[in-house]
Amino acid sequence: MADEHDNQAEQAQAEPAQAEAGTLDNDRKEAIKQRLIEVIQEFVPADAKFTSLDTKEASTNISATCFQLLKEAPELEGHKLFVKAAILQVNGYAISSNTLWSPEDHNLSVSWTNNVGCTVWLTAVVNPNPPVLIQ
Repeated sequence: MADEHDNQAEQAQAEPAQAEAGTLDNDRKEAIKQRLIEVIQEFVPADAKFTSLDTKEASTNISATCFQLLKEAPELEGHKLFVKAAILQVNGYAISSNTLWSPEDHNLSVSWTNNVGCTVWLTAVVNPNPPVLIQ
């Protein structure tokens, strides 16, 4: 019995911690956001100019890959997903938004700009299904 317990302890140390289904703490949220940025970087290289990209294909690939990543995340099980990718080249912008969030709603949106000013905005919002209403 002791050997079985020791083996389980070794496995727990060797494997990265998996979040419980339906839970998302701030550390895990930041890890997911970092992975979303890595997906963006797969399709928009650091030195790619906006005019050299097939922006329709790249944005479709970013959106689909990020959607699949979120769909497979155990801590987002039972959540509805919304993912949208926009690729742009601008020299300035301003954004404002207002949302009433419940503690179970999560905004995983990220933005990234490469070395030559090509920017990707990824909107990623996950909400529990059924919704949790604020009282």
